[in-house]
Amino acid sequence: MDKVIYEGPTGSGKTFQALKKAKSKGSFAYLAPCRQLVYETFMRYAQPGDTLSTGELKIKGRKSGNFFGVFESQPPKVDSIIIDECHFLTDPDRGPGLYQKINENPEINIFLCTGTRTFRKTELPGFSIEKIKPIRTFQKKEISFGEFLKRKDQGVPSIIFHKYSDNCGQYGGYPVTADTPIDQRLEAQIAFSRGEIPLIECTNVLAQGLNFPAQNILIIANQWDTTEILAQKIGRLGRPGFNNESDSLTYCIEVYAGKVKKTKKLQKEKFEEDISWKIEPLIENGHKEAYDYLCNNLPHEVPEFYVGDSGLFGVDWDKYSFDTLLTLEKNGILPPLDEADAHYFEQYKERTLNARKRAKRIIMREFLSNDRRRKTA
Repeated sequence: MDKVIYEGPTGSGKTFQALKKAKSKGSFAYLAPCRQLVYETFMRYAQPGDTLSTGELKIKGRKSGNFFGVFESQPPKVDSIIIDECHFLTDPDRGPGLYQKINENPEINIFLCTGTRTFRKTELPGFSIEKIKPIRTFQKKEISFGEFLKRKDQGVPSIIFHKYSDNCGQYGGYPVTADTPIDQRLEAQIAFSRGEIPLIECTNVLAQGLNFPAQNILIIANQWDTTEILAQKIGRLGRPGFNNESDSLTYCIEVYAGKVKKTKKLQKEKFEEDISWKIEPLIENGHKEAYDYLCNNLPHEVPEFYVGDSGLFGVDWDKYSFDTLLTLEKNGILPPLDEADAHYFEQYKERTLNARKRAKRIIMREFLSNDRRRKTA
């Protein structure tokens, strides 16, 4: 079985090489840290009959097809697994699950992709490293905040990575955050890649692996930014297929007190958080069945359920994800809502489901367009 770490700078084609190798071995599962990256990779590289499943969206393919999902997805039996942005192996929250996927599948091919490796090769025995050389060499220059604004005002394709989602849009760009409906996130990404939107203002939701024609980036760093995440954000500059070596590529890092050190140890043991205190209002209000269901499922199904820091039903219940509430409803254990909350939930459900339907159409439209382009090339 092949065990390979594809390592190279951002935009060097690591994922493409891993997908090419995996396709030669049979069926594969592609796993990435964020949904937006999964959607982009599916649109660019999927084949008819492949499955997309992120917890937010699902496009069902053939049983024999390939699989595209997030790290926490449970892929079907395949010949190979591709783990993109594998520096997350050292992430305290997501690393243990990735490490488990690698070790519980000794009989299949494993391909890891990274531009910012945070672990030693000796920590993954049996893996070889294949260095990927850049397709093109881009020169990136650090500039001042004033110079960034000047280039932005000149219409240079720009991205601003904000510290908080509430700040997105303050410079007149298209705001993209985790709260932006999925169809709007996809349309913004596609429009920016086509030059139809000159400026995107976003949070870390667009920081990992995505292909953008950006030539000017502002990073207003936050407390979660590590040296690897900063490299990923700067890596949105200089993407083959979008940028030329002659392009002037610039970035500015603002409001950053000190870089977080790299984590150089694989995360093998996951700490199971006790979430019971977050949903105790259910018990207090007599909804034990819903309480038991959430306690049993929330820690294990990250793509489907997310626990906020507030209570439920009577204590900011909307802080719980739509998927959590919808799943309770499907199981017949959604506690009674007062008239105002019930009206809000129905409106939110309609908006969210319609956004997901539109997102599926966008993904299939781009997938079919790319598939036709590949066949005629």
